[in-house]
Amino acid sequence: MEQKPRKTFRAGSVRATIWDNETTMKNGEVANLPRICVERRYKNAANEWTSTNYFNVNELGKLQAVIRAAYDYLVMHEPDEGTGLMAERIGQGEY
Repeated sequence: MEQKPRKTFRAGSVRATIWDNETTMKNGEVANLPRICVERRYKNAANEWTSTNYFNVNELGKLQAVIRAAYDYLVMHEPDEGTGLMAERIGQGEY
């Protein structure tokens, strides 16, 4: 079964997509450590949609906005597994 993204944030052609990512910690506990994919969509010379992970200076504000939206979403929607707690646990070598 194909995995679907949890949430996508867009600003023009720039987007950040949140994907669930189950990981087994050193103590054997399974935890979800979401991953964020950022990309810019555009039509290539053959008029087909494609994406890139390269951004020009004019797109950096949009990139910042979608990354911030993804971060805020994760912090607000995962209070028990929130980013702050994950960061602390990662820093302590639990992952």
